[in-house]
Amino acid sequence: ESATLGALNPPVSFIGHVEPIRDVDLAARTSGYVTKKNFEEGAYVKEGDLLFEIDSESYLAIVSVRKAELAQAEAEVERAERYFKRLNASDSRGITQADMDKAESDLSGGKARVEQAKASLLLAEIDLKHCRIIAPIDGKIGKTIANIGDYVAPSMGTLARIIQLDPIRVVFSVTDREYVGIREKIAEDELNDELRLRLKLPTGTIPDLIGERDFEDNEMSPRTATLPIRIKFDNKDRFLVPNSYVTVLVDAK
Repeated sequence: ESATLGALNPPVSFIGHVEPIRDVDLAARTSGYVTKKNFEEGAYVKEGDLLFEIDSESYLAIVSVRKAELAQAEAEVERAERYFKRLNASDSRGITQADMDKAESDLSGGKARVEQAKASLLLAEIDLKHCRIIAPIDGKIGKTIANIGDYVAPSMGTLARIIQLDPIRVVFSVTDREYVGIREKIAEDELNDELRLRLKLPTGTIPDLIGERDFEDNEMSPRTATLPIRIKFDNKDRFLVPNSYVTVLVDAK
């Protein structure tokens, strides 16, 4: 039976899969020993929280070296500019073309070395910045493989994973017949106004939650002729856990 408006009372049910709207795998982008871990596994963290600190002593030293190299390159450019200006202001009869060409070449080379030194300093500062691993989203952080004193490196992969739990998304699939049956009755911009989207938990409880249509995939599955539909729910009570299954109830308002 197609899911037309008439067939939505009583509600039509679908098996839904709970998935996070956002999730992040935290990884080290520099190598070194962990000096601080500022969270407990399983805790909720906020965007911007400092989670890990990696020993930054060597990276600070490299930044200092790069700053000195930049200062030296800029000093060389200043000398080259003064010499070039002095040649231009001198009596041309006492200056050979070779002298002028060399002065111009030295000035151009010096400016290039300044740009190279700036780039090297920027890279060093980026490495130093990556000694601090910051939470990019709000969410619950899971188990970590890195603790104080552990050596970490980019090759280690994920150090810990953050999953956003509120709001959360539930995805379920409808057949082509069910989807077309609903769309024949309801315009796309009226779906949220005409349909009521609820959940039944594995315990049989139907919480006081009304879902909001998030989005549908842009094509039917060629194997199953079904279209995944994603619904967004508030999850303040944390009843909905990613990768769990619930029943989605769809009926007309």
